[in-house]
Amino acid sequence: MQKCQFCGAEMPDNARFCGTCGRVQDDNSAPESATIRSSTAYPSWYSDNSAMPETQAPPPPPPSNPGWPTPSGQQWTPNSQYPNTNPSQDNQQAGTYPAYMPYPGTPAPGGQTYAPMPPTVQGTPQPDYMATVASSPSVPGTAPQTYPYATAAKAGGTASKTGFASKTLIIALIVIVVVVGGGIATAVYFLTRPQPVITANSQYKVGSTLAGAAGTTLHISGQKFSGNSAITFLLDGNPAPGSPAVTSDSNGTFSANLPITSAWSLGQHTLTARDAGNYTTKDGISVMIVSPGEANTPGPFGAPADSASFKVNATINANYVGATGSFTLNQTYIITGRPDPQGGTVCQDVDHGQPQVSSGYTGDTHTAYRETYTFSCQGTYKGGKITYQETLTSDTIVYTSVTPQVSCSLVSPQVYEKLTATYNSQHEFTGTVDFPGTTRTDYRCTNPGAYFSLYGAQGTYTGTIA
Repeated sequence: MQKCQFCGAEMPDNARFCGTCGRVQDDNSAPESATIRSSTAYPSWYSDNSAMPETQAPPPPPPSNPGWPTPSGQQWTPNSQYPNTNPSQDNQQAGTYPAYMPYPGTPAPGGQTYAPMPPTVQGTPQPDYMATVASSPSVPGTAPQTYPYATAAKAGGTASKTGFASKTLIIALIVIVVVVGGGIATAVYFLTRPQPVITANSQYKVGSTLAGAAGTTLHISGQKFSGNSAITFLLDGNPAPGSPAVTSDSNGTFSANLPITSAWSLGQHTLTARDAGNYTTKDGISVMIVSPGEANTPGPFGAPADSASFKVNATINANYVGATGSFTLNQTYIITGRPDPQGGTVCQDVDHGQPQVSSGYTGDTHTAYRETYTFSCQGTYKGGKITYQETLTSDTIVYTSVTPQVSCSLVSPQVYEKLTATYNSQHEFTGTVDFPGTTRTDYRCTNPGAYFSLYGAQGTYTGTIA
């Protein structure tokens, strides 16, 4: 083993270059001409024939061919950037000088110097070192040039990892910018598209849900639709029956009354709207469709709601059944509202179950009597329709003009009056009334020869809300 003349590092015997500092070792066995410092032995930038300082070791002579070994054991590759200033030199490749590693401190083109090359660790690949010349002194304004410090590569060459990583990073950044840019463009596109919304108002509700019935309307307001576009109302995704023709204004807004028809099925539905550009509201509105009269909606033709309480003053015109004659009655019916879906109740003010007394004369014998009776009732009001039934629950007849007095009593309760009436477009309740009557067997008398019965009758009913 020998030691480097400059750094003292151990190096193999007969090695010409130090593997640590890279400097060439003096070789006393080499011909004297190998140490001659002439311009013909070095690249053109050493052609001034000035002597090298004695404190610096001379640069290595150029190899006789590109295959001459480098200190790291790799091969020099030819450099065609620098023409040979002395092509007649035997050990130069015609027309070019090989690229080799100048020593630190030696001048480079443009007046710069090369930086020191880090020590080489045996067996490790050498990085590429570059010297950058700002501009050529002889050609003002020329672009910066880059010179290889040492281009030592294995056969076939390998690309610079640093350069490859930089290109990869740049490509990745471009891809990210393109992707992000595309995402922004997509977002901007969707944000600028119509995003329609609707709101609905109704005075009727089931809980917190909007409600409506045939004959009522929903007030709809729309925003963010396409401008000057036809609007279609959708019930569960299908065109709502009976929808009016509605067009948005230039700002894409509209206001309309949407009628609910009998074609809208009962139950809960989702209401949306769509413009001619096929832009549909993202969020629908829940609407409960009920029978007319429920949820405080009016009944048919505007009849009172099922839960409303009111009175009906009625006139009954009837004819006797089984006897000649007719009569007219004026009665008041009391409707008491109840929560849905029960509907209201219907009674008269005499249907309280307490005894009442009246007097009169029988129809066939004109016998005077005093009557004590009680009534009960049952009836409903729903959807603008009245049903009513009055029952004679007890009845006692005393013939006051007979001595001794005779009485007859009702054996069991009997239906006294039956009524059905419906609210019409003239804002009246009209219908029919029936008085079934009783027979002699329905009463039991204290005198076997006495009897009592009620004639039946049928007639018409007309009532108005009081």
